Amino acid sequence: ANRLAAGDLCTTVMKYRAGHYESRFSALSVRYCQRARAILAREGIEVTGPLPVATFGFSAFSPGGEGGAPAQGKGVCVRRVFVPGPRYMKCADYRSAGQARQIKALRAELFDG
Repeated sequence: ANRLAAGDLCTTVMKYRAGHYESRFSALSVRYCQRARAILAREGIEVTGPLPVATFGFSAFSPGGEGGAPAQGKGVCVRRVFVPGPRYMKCADYRSAGQARQIKALRAELFDG
């Protein structure tokens, strides 16, 4: 992947994650690149070059995207879709962190006790 990407870190990890024939950056590929850069920076390895711009795959990361999910980090997924299909394992219900804690406590009280 690194050879095919001509040594570019973000393209390398995108091709590793999405496949060697992929040439576009999804929102997930950009986040994956950010995490790889953070790991390398933590190890003292300097990474240069611009961060790529995502061209597709925004539904799981932006409130205006398909599926209506809020931006990553703004809510906690409390319910996932387990029915096979295009929404399989996608979050079906987001809540704030406080609401998620209340739901978790209620579930523990009802089902674990």
